[in-house]
Amino acid sequence: MSGQAETSSAPGTVRWSLFFFLLSGITALVYEVLWTRRLTLTFGHTVLAVSTVLTGFMAGLALGSLAGGRWADGASSRPGNDPLRFLAAYGRLELFVGLWGALSLPLLGLVEKLYLAVSTSGVTGLPLSMVCFAGSMLVLVPPTCAMGATVPVMSRQLVHQRGDIGRLLSRLYGINTLGAFIGAGLAGFLLLPWLGLGTSLLANAGINLAIGAAAIFLARTLAGPEADPAEPRAAAAAAEGQPLGAPGWIVPFTFGMAGLSSMAYQVGWTRALALSLGSSVYAFSTILVTFLAGLGLGSLLYPVVLRTREPRLAHLAFLQLGIGALGALTIPALGLLPYAFFKLFPLAQENFWRVLVIDVALSGALLAGPTFLMGLAFPLATHLYTRSLTRLGQSVGEVYSANTFGCILGAFVAGFLLVPELGAQRTLQLACLLNLGLAALVFWAAGLRLRWAAGAALAFGVAVLFLPQWRTGVMGGGVAIYSDRYQGVSLEKLDRTLFRPPAYYRDGLSCTVSLNFFGPEDVAMRVNGKVDVSLEDSDRQTMYLIGYLPALLHPAPKSVAVVGLGGGFTVEAFADLAEVERIDCAELEPAVVEAGRYWAGFNGHVLDDPRVHLRVTDGRTFILGSPRRFDVIASEPSNPWVAGVGNLFTRDFYRSCSQRLNPGGIMCQWFHIYSVSEQDMAMVLHSFFEAFPHGMVWQSAPGDLLLLGSNEPLAVDLDRIQRVWSGSPELQRRFFDIGLFRPDCLLGHYLFDRETALRAFGAAPLNTDDRPLLEFSAPLNLYGSHQVDRNQEVLWQYRDRPLPPGVEASPARMVSAAYGWLNIGDLNRVVVYLDRYGAAGAEASRLLPLIKLRQEYSSGALREFENRDRWFPEDSLGLALWGRTALQQGEPAEAADLLERALSNPPAGSRGQLLLDLARCQVQLEQWEAARTTLEQAREATPGSLPGALLGDVYCRLGEFQKAVDAYNQALSCNEMDPQAYNGRGKAQYSLGNAAAARQSFEKALSLVPDSVPSLLCLGILHRAEGDHRRAARFFEEALRYAPDDPIVKRELSELRNAR
Repeated sequence: MSGQAETSSAPGTVRWSLFFFLLSGITALVYEVLWTRRLTLTFGHTVLAVSTVLTGFMAGLALGSLAGGRWADGASSRPGNDPLRFLAAYGRLELFVGLWGALSLPLLGLVEKLYLAVSTSGVTGLPLSMVCFAGSMLVLVPPTCAMGATVPVMSRQLVHQRGDIGRLLSRLYGINTLGAFIGAGLAGFLLLPWLGLGTSLLANAGINLAIGAAAIFLARTLAGPEADPAEPRAAAAAAEGQPLGAPGWIVPFTFGMAGLSSMAYQVGWTRALALSLGSSVYAFSTILVTFLAGLGLGSLLYPVVLRTREPRLAHLAFLQLGIGALGALTIPALGLLPYAFFKLFPLAQENFWRVLVIDVALSGALLAGPTFLMGLAFPLATHLYTRSLTRLGQSVGEVYSANTFGCILGAFVAGFLLVPELGAQRTLQLACLLNLGLAALVFWAAGLRLRWAAGAALAFGVAVLFLPQWRTGVMGGGVAIYSDRYQGVSLEKLDRTLFRPPAYYRDGLSCTVSLNFFGPEDVAMRVNGKVDVSLEDSDRQTMYLIGYLPALLHPAPKSVAVVGLGGGFTVEAFADLAEVERIDCAELEPAVVEAGRYWAGFNGHVLDDPRVHLRVTDGRTFILGSPRRFDVIASEPSNPWVAGVGNLFTRDFYRSCSQRLNPGGIMCQWFHIYSVSEQDMAMVLHSFFEAFPHGMVWQSAPGDLLLLGSNEPLAVDLDRIQRVWSGSPELQRRFFDIGLFRPDCLLGHYLFDRETALRAFGAAPLNTDDRPLLEFSAPLNLYGSHQVDRNQEVLWQYRDRPLPPGVEASPARMVSAAYGWLNIGDLNRVVVYLDRYGAAGAEASRLLPLIKLRQEYSSGALREFENRDRWFPEDSLGLALWGRTALQQGEPAEAADLLERALSNPPAGSRGQLLLDLARCQVQLEQWEAARTTLEQAREATPGSLPGALLGDVYCRLGEFQKAVDAYNQALSCNEMDPQAYNGRGKAQYSLGNAAAARQSFEKALSLVPDSVPSLLCLGILHRAEGDHRRAARFFEEALRYAPDDPIVKRELSELRNAR
C-alpha cells in the first residue's frame, strides 16, 4: 500500500472523517425539519408542503450522489493530486452547504413572495402548486445535491481495499444516520422553541462551515507525498471482486424498490402510531427518531452481522424477506397498540414526559426489528454492487441514488395515493408484499438452489394481504387523549364506550377522521381520535357564536372567510344572516369535507347554499393567498397541541389576517381554556392583540374563548342586534337552542377589552412564526383538563365592567346578561347579582331554578319553578324551561301540561322545540293521536329529520304502516344519515310484507351505527324468518356482544339454537 493510502486511512483520519460525517447527518436532518417548517408557513401544513421538501431533499441527494460518485472515480485516477483530496473536496461541499443554508431563509422568503403574487392574481389549483413547487426546488436542490455528493466522496476518502467496503461504508452510513437521529431530536424537541427558526438555521449553517473549514485544514495538514497514479490503478485491479452471478441491475433495482417500501412503511407506521401515541410534535418526532435509530444501528452493526463472510446475493434476499416478515408482524401489533397504551398509561401519572417515555418504548418495540434490517441494506447493497475499487464512487452513487429515488416515489405513492385511498393498514400490507416480492426476485436471480424460497416468499406475501383488519373504533377512539378519563374502566366496557365502531372512518391526506352516532341528536366527529365536533350544548354554543358574534357586531358583513369546516355549524351561522353575500371556507382535510354529508341534516345542508364556497386547502394558505378581502374572518382550527395547528395561533398569522380585512372588518379567533396552562393562555391573548389595535375577549361556553380583533374601534350596537334577530326566525330559533332567550343575553358572554387583556397578559411571550412556542408547550398540558376552572377564575378576575363598553347597565340589561353568565358557567356572578338586586320580577326570579339546574340539583330547580308559578303564571319562558326540566326528570304528565301552557304564547324561537318536547311527553304517556297532531305541527315548525322520524314511530304504534313509511321518507329527505329513521322504516316495511326493502333499511341503519343492537336484532329476526339460520345467528351473536345482558337478544338466540 502506498503512503497516500496509509495517510488517508490512518485511524486518526478515519475518526475525524466519521466525526465530520456524524455532524453532517445532524445538520442535514435539521435543515429538512427547518425548511419544512418554513414552507408550511407559506403553503400551510399540507401534504404539498411536506412533499415539496421531501422531494427536493431526496432529489438533490440522489443527483448529488450520482454526480459525486462519477467525479470521485475520475479524481482517483488522475495524477497530481494530494493524498487527501477527497477530504478536502468533502470540506468544500460542506462549505457550500453552509453558505447556501445561511441564505436559504431569505431565498424561501422570495418563494413566498412569488406565491403571494401568483395567488393574489387569481391563479389557483395545479398551476399555483406547480409554481410553488418549482420555486422551492430552485432553493432546495443545490444544497442537497452537495449533501448527496458527500457520500461517494467520503467513501473514496475512507475505502482503499475491497475488503473494507462493507466495514467502512457501514460505519459511514450508520454514523450519518445516527447523526440524522440526533438532528431529528434536536429539531423536534429543542431548537425551534429555544432558538427560533432563523437562529437555528444560521447556527446549523455555522456547523457546516466549521465542518468544511476543519476538513480542508485537516487535509492540508496531513497531506503526504504525491502518489504514483499507476499504484492506485494496480491496487484497484487487484481488488476485483467475484462476479455477482446475476444481472447487474438487480442490486440497485432491489435497493431502490426497498427505498419505496421503507417510505411506505414510515408513512403507514406514522399514521397508525399517531392514533395511539398522539398527534403532537413530540409524538411525530419520537416516531421519526425511532425509525432513524433503527436504520443507524443496523448499518453500524453490519460487520458484526456479516462477520467475515463474503456478501452474497442470497443475503440480500433473506434481508428483504426479514423486513417483509417483521413488517407484517407490526400490522396486528398496531391494532392492539391502543390497548397497550391504555394499560401503560397509569405509569405516567398524567405527566406528559412520562407519557413520552411510553411512546418511545412502544414505538421502539414495534419498529426496532424491521428498521434494523433496513439499516443493514445499504452497506450490503453497496458491498455487493461494488465489484471494483475503480468504480467505488460510481457504485456508491448509483446504489444511494436508486434508494433515494425509491424513497421519493414511496413518499408520493404512500402519502398521496395509498393511505388516502386504501388506508394505513393496506399501505403497510402492500409495503410488506413489495419486500417479499423483492425477496422472491433476488432468490430467483441467485440460482436454482434457492428458487424454492422465491415461491415461499410470494406465498407469505399473499398471506399478509389476509391479515385481520384493524378495529376502526379502537384505532380512532383517541386513547392518547382520553386515557386519563377512562382509567378504572374494564376493557369490555371500553369497547362499548371509547372504542365504539364508527359510522365513518377514513385515513385522509393529513389525518384520520372518524364519526360516531350515539343517539338521534348525539353525533361526534374525531380527528386523529380527538373529538373536534359534537352536538353537545357547549360545542354548539361555541360553533354558532364564532359566526354570530362577529357578524352581529359588524355593521353590515358581506364577505366572510371561515378557517376550518368542522361540522359546518359556523358556516351555517353566517348563512343564517341574509345580508352575508359570500362565505369562503377553507378546510385542510378532504376526509372532513367527505364526512360533511353526515352533518348536512344538522346544519341545514349549508354546503348547498350558493353563497358558500368551499376550498380544500390550509387556512393559513387561503388567507395569505386570497385575492379577496373580508368583512369577517373566523378561525376555528383544532387544538394547538396538534402538530402544525400552532401556525394558526401566531402573531404573524394574525397580522396577515388584519391585512386581509376590509375597513371595519373583524376577526374572530376561537381558543380553548381546558387542557392548557395559564402561561399558554396568556401567550395566545398577547399574540392576538399584538396584531390588532382594537379588540375584545368574549367567552362562548365553559372552556371556550372568542377573541375579536379589528383595525378600527369595536362597539356593541344593541339596536342592530335586536333588528337582525327580530327579522330572522332562524336566528331566534338558534338563539333559543343555545340558551340566548333574547338578543341582549349575549352581553353576559363579554369579558373585557384589548387594553385589559394586554395589561393582564402582555408580559407573556409571543407565539411567532420564528419561535412557535405554543406548539411545543401546548402538548405538555394535554392531560390537564381540570385547569379550565383555574383559567376561568384568572380571566373573570379581570372583568372591570359588567357589560361591554358603550352599553348602558340598566336593570333589564343586567338581568339579560345574567343568562349569559349562566351559559359560561359563572354561577357566582349570578348569585352575587341576585343578592345585590334581589329576585323580584319574572326575569330575575327565573334565574333561581336555572342556577339549581347548573348545579345539577334538578329537584330543587323544580321546586323553585313551582314556587314562582304562583307569582308569574303567564311567564311562557319560565313555563317552557320548567316543562323541559320536568320531562328530563321523568315527569311526562306534568311536563305536558306545562309545555301546553307555554305554547299558548311561546317565547321567540321556541315553538318547534317545545312541540317536539310535548310530543315526547305524549309518546311516553301513550297518547298516540295527540302525539300525531303535535308532531305534524312540529314537522312544519322545526327543520331536520327528528319530527318526521318520531311521527313515523307514532304511525307504527297506530298500525298505519304506509303512513309511517312516508313519514320516515320525509325525515330522510331532511337528513339521509338518520339511523333512527332507517330503523323505523325497516320495521314498517317488514310489517307491510316488504322484507327486501326492510333489509336494506336495517343494513343502512347498521352502517351508521355498527353496534346498533336494534338493527342487529331486526336483521337476525328477518333472516330467521327467511330460513337463513346461519346469518340470523351471526346477527344475534353480534348483538349479544354489544348487549350481553339484553333479555330479548338472549331469548332470540336461545330460540334459534333450540330450533336448529
